[in-house]
Amino acid sequence: MGADARVTNKGTKTVRRLDLQLEFVDTLNQVVLRETAHAITSRTPPLKPGETRAFRVSFDHMPADWNQAPPTITVKYVSFERAKPKHRALASGPVAPGVSLAPGVGNKVPP
Repeated sequence: MGADARVTNKGTKTVRRLDLQLEFVDTLNQVVLRETAHAITSRTPPLKPGETRAFRVSFDHMPADWNQAPPTITVKYVSFERAKPKHRALASGPVAPGVSLAPGVGNKVPP
């Protein structure tokens, strides 16, 4: 048995990993099955802002007392793609009175 779902990145960062917790309940609203789904992993492409992706969660068995309703889904873990480092120019001109920076030299105190 399995469940098909879709996840949409409505944020501004690319999602690198996403783990979801699915909880299935009985007619008394008690949890009868709790599973973790790995919707985005290192083996899948990252989910970019605005993208939607389908995924499938498979189960070995479903409890007989499950109420047949869709599970409650919550985010268990999320990580984002690291931003690429931006190259910055080294500061030029005075940083503090009497101190300046020179590339590859470090701090210099003028004579």
